[in-house]
Amino acid sequence: MAAKRGVRSPGTSVYFNTASWEFIDLPDDASEVPDTTARGRLIRVPPLVPIIFSPLAGLLFVIFVPLVGVASLVLVIWRRINSSVNPRHRMRLKEQHR
Repeated sequence: MAAKRGVRSPGTSVYFNTASWEFIDLPDDASEVPDTTARGRLIRVPPLVPIIFSPLAGLLFVIFVPLVGVASLVLVIWRRINSSVNPRHRMRLKEQHR
């Protein structure tokens, strides 16, 4: 008879909810899986996926949000400069605000 050595982690499975984009831990002995018909579906993923995906998602968030802020600021400044220089654009803006 072969003996298994090491510590066995408690039986949990990791699921990805496609509607809310979140990872959910459910015990293997759970008799009920949450109802996901209205909120997407659950996809079982290996436990290593959230460990790798979460820091990468955070990194993208930290990089993407400042870029969006800078791009928005540049766009607002460009529109202000363009509206003060271009008389046709100034007339279009006045028509839109009526």
